[in-house]
Amino acid sequence: MITTNVIGAALTMEQTAQFVALSDVTLNGSPQVSSGAINQVTVTNARGNGVGWTVTGFVTDFGAPGGPTTDPDGPGPLPPVPDCGFLGGTPDRLCIPGDNLGWSPSAVVAHATIPGDVAAVTAGPAHAVDAVDWLSQLTTAGAAGTVNGLGGLNEPNVLCSAAAGVDGGTFTCDATLWLGVPASAGTGTYTGVLTLTLT
Repeated sequence: MITTNVIGAALTMEQTAQFVALSDVTLNGSPQVSSGAINQVTVTNARGNGVGWTVTGFVTDFGAPGGPTTDPDGPGPLPPVPDCGFLGGTPDRLCIPGDNLGWSPSAVVAHATIPGDVAAVTAGPAHAVDAVDWLSQLTTAGAAGTVNGLGGLNEPNVLCSAAAGVDGGTFTCDATLWLGVPASAGTGTYTGVLTLTLT
């Protein structure tokens, strides 16, 4: 008889860098798309309990200097965030709604596989097939008078996940990003905060 003990450890998430710079946009009188990608996310699940896991993403509105902000947590260590109206602020030319940011996630098993490995990962649903499709969806939403609530990243969206029983190992998750920039946008450097959460 031969025996061995397999001992579990932790569930962790790492990202290669914190900051993402999307492509520049030169105003031309029409709405446009600024494109880029998140920095790769690595999930390592060494728990061995077969519970499953999910990574979700949520973004604030994007603001340029001088744009409207709000402090949802009140005075404290966290700075105010841009507010295009979703949190009670007033829409402004120096604020781009967070729902104007869409993504197309991808995910792969990153560890070497040997016989008996059952690991599998699923990318979250894409908002569009490409930048042109995303801009078309935003244009339709704009014609309907929608500012927020389109279904972009201003609400939690799944980046990647692994189901119970096939969730162990190391996985990488990526996503292409598209930010719709209104034709009426003011000049400046717009900043928003994308928060990724592992559960």
